[in-house]
Amino acid sequence: MATAAAVPFDIGGGALDPALRRWARQAGMQIMYAPELVAGRRVHSLRARLAPAQALQQLLQGTGLAAVKVNANTYILRRQEPERPARSRTMPVAAAEPPMTELPAVYITGSHIPRLGLLGSSPLTIVSREQIESSGYSSLFDLLRVQPGMNGHHPVDVSSESGMSYVPTGAAAAVSLSSLGPRATLYLVDGRRIASYGMVSSELGALSDLNSIPLSLVERVEIMRGGASAIYGADAMAGVVNIVLRHDYEGSEVALRHGISSRGDAAQHRLSVLSGFQAGAGHVLLSADRVQRQALSGDRRSWRSYDRSGDGLLDLRMPLGASVDGAIAAWPYCRAPQLQPDGRCMLDSARYGSLQPQTESTAAYAAYQRPLAGGIDLHASLRLTDVRQRLLSAPTYGYLALPDAPSGEHFPDGNYAFLELGPVRSRSHARSDDLSLGVAGALDDWNWTLDMSWSRNEVDNRITGTVDIAALVAATAQGRFRPGQDILPAGVRNEISPMLATGGQARQRVFSARLDGPLLALPHGDLQLAMGAEARNESLYSRPGSLLREGQVALSDSYSSHDLSRDTASLYAEFSLPLHRRLLADAAWRLDRSAGYAARLSPKFGLQWLLGEHLTLRGTYGGGYRAPTLYELRRPPGYTNDYGIAWNPPAADACRWQFSEQTCLVKVQTSENAALKPETSRSHTFGVVWDPGTGLQLAVDRHRVVRRHEIVIADALSNLQVYPDAWRLDHDGRIYAVDIRLANAGLTELDAWSLDANWRSAATDWGRFEFRLSGYYLKSLRRQAWPGAPAIEHAGFEQPRGSGLGSAQWRYGDWTTTLDLRHVGRLRAWRAGESCPDYKVAAGRCRTPGYLLPGLDVAYRGFERWVLALHVANLTDRAPVDYQETDGGYRIGSDDPFGRYFTFSATYRFDSRAH
Repeated sequence: MATAAAVPFDIGGGALDPALRRWARQAGMQIMYAPELVAGRRVHSLRARLAPAQALQQLLQGTGLAAVKVNANTYILRRQEPERPARSRTMPVAAAEPPMTELPAVYITGSHIPRLGLLGSSPLTIVSREQIESSGYSSLFDLLRVQPGMNGHHPVDVSSESGMSYVPTGAAAAVSLSSLGPRATLYLVDGRRIASYGMVSSELGALSDLNSIPLSLVERVEIMRGGASAIYGADAMAGVVNIVLRHDYEGSEVALRHGISSRGDAAQHRLSVLSGFQAGAGHVLLSADRVQRQALSGDRRSWRSYDRSGDGLLDLRMPLGASVDGAIAAWPYCRAPQLQPDGRCMLDSARYGSLQPQTESTAAYAAYQRPLAGGIDLHASLRLTDVRQRLLSAPTYGYLALPDAPSGEHFPDGNYAFLELGPVRSRSHARSDDLSLGVAGALDDWNWTLDMSWSRNEVDNRITGTVDIAALVAATAQGRFRPGQDILPAGVRNEISPMLATGGQARQRVFSARLDGPLLALPHGDLQLAMGAEARNESLYSRPGSLLREGQVALSDSYSSHDLSRDTASLYAEFSLPLHRRLLADAAWRLDRSAGYAARLSPKFGLQWLLGEHLTLRGTYGGGYRAPTLYELRRPPGYTNDYGIAWNPPAADACRWQFSEQTCLVKVQTSENAALKPETSRSHTFGVVWDPGTGLQLAVDRHRVVRRHEIVIADALSNLQVYPDAWRLDHDGRIYAVDIRLANAGLTELDAWSLDANWRSAATDWGRFEFRLSGYYLKSLRRQAWPGAPAIEHAGFEQPRGSGLGSAQWRYGDWTTTLDLRHVGRLRAWRAGESCPDYKVAAGRCRTPGYLLPGLDVAYRGFERWVLALHVANLTDRAPVDYQETDGGYRIGSDDPFGRYFTFSATYRFDSRAH
């Protein structure tokens, strides 16, 4: 590798510790050392343009210390004398000089205090750039949803509110931690909050759309499990996912990727350009990314069907036909492929829907870093993303009752599908802007930062193929529409199926200030303090079309317009206290004040205890808090002027329209809930880390989270007695209507284990080997639907109890070969809280089997400046297996719908300094 490029350094004289931190910040590198090693040492000022290694050597002159380089970005500090180095509070350091090895870089999320060790009190998983490149994944969503203990929320599923809405109104891609949903997972980009997805989601809450962050821009992903509200504020009750973008890249490269399935479909193409260079005293990074992914529809895969009779399960296809004396008679105009060999007319809606949306994404990114006078550093970044997606759903279908034609033709009631309109099509266009600007510096031993950021996510959606109920009735009564027409006049089509327009915009502005440094010298190290403040303004603007607002679209929820804004202010303090040379304590408190809600204090406490040379125990306790988001401060989407069956009335004559002894017919409406309260949580983690210093590191942690006052859709139809405030009474005091609203009704208790292990061998004649393994075991996930309801065990139903991800990498000469294995555990194929139905027991289909999915990546660097790679996903070409009939053949959040998939990439690097 060529000599590193010179960098302008501006480091004032004084204490060595802050001088080394300024060197690391200005060099864009890391240096690890024990705090007692630098205590009391001072250095002269350094103002020159030098290579980072030369600058570090000059800085350490006369200190009796030397820096040992362990990889391209990391140094370890040691004494020059041949004696045993002092041991860090948080990691063992070998006595001998460490060999030159490609150690993984050390990054710590979950603290405002800089951590210079390998350990933290909270479990942390790092997905490095190297792992990203060898994974073969083309999107951040695909990369994260396979991580153990993370749950994918596919754009197709998000668009339909997890099946609650027939009309697709969005296409975000989201992932959440620990089966607690997106509401409990906080996403950060470079440690900063970003605007949520612009469209409303009642089922999943405020989403962070991963489509807005191209994977080519990501340097690494840091995943911290366990409550972190005391550090980052609201939404971090399950943990934090910090997406770190590329900043310090030096050189230029162009990368091309092409992927296609073994069946010749679902093709994808990516072109990305990256360039990092010195511009005067500063460093500039520019990047652009363009992705095209072909659509994949359900009819391209034989397993995608609601007909599960071949497995001894139910056939959930819809029979189309007329209702004649209580029986269903086939329509005379049934079309293929609905017409079955036995003469039945069946609609298999799964065959029409998208397995993968058609996607076109364009992104641009720029980052700038520059040292200013007085040891101050300036940093700025701008990211722009434009994502266009197209989704398909089945034609509008359901029970149809139309007025007779003027000619006297009789239209019998029955199940009908509007095949003449074709599939329902959604075309979404999402634009994301993210701008940040900040300065950082030092005052003696203290570091300070000031940051400002502004981000926006705007979504427009156009939907065709739906049915305007009022227009359909009018056109039928006037004789301009009759069911089963082979050719539908364009005028009539546009009248009964107009294009729907909906959209929304979310914005966020954040200002933050932080100060950290040593507060007090103690016998075993300094008491470290970080404190800061944050002011945030967030806004939400939604604009559904008139037909959606009025609830006139068949099978659609009704939506309301909103223009909401809220201010939030926070203060926090965090301490790191060395109680003993082997015992380190952490404590943090954060005070959040959201407009309209009382201020809430979130605490966190942590301990790290070095039991010996290689073994560390760690544990945390944290309290969490989440105020209702702007998405929840409005009425949820729902049917307008519709009727439903409500269960468990308070008395036999309590309802205006009694349907049965235990049910009644009610009008269903939706409303806002001005009495919503914040959610709260408490979390515990306890773990052990073994680091024998032989290239092996193993961490096992237990996680417990209790989440109270969860904001969920209060389903009063399921149990009228639970929600008396949802009743609407007539003049006789009888229930005639029920309000569906958001309420603090849920309670969840989670108990899980996680495993992270990696081992890397030293270089030998046979090359170098590296093994990684991460796993997650969901011991228990108990949920209460409403206060006083029985706690139902959900572990093993919606999410598998066990999941894992492993890889084995072999580097030999110019070749790098990586074999990865993904494990997904089995699922119970019936509803939580119930027992397996008899017909599934008889068919042996009570549990959907787990699976092991292998992948292979081979990269070659033998050509000058070129890196060529081939990745084969799903080597065994496994087809999904799912015995839950309502899923239509596969689990949308975790299964692979493509089969064996090939991805070829070619990267050309213009500058040999690129890394």
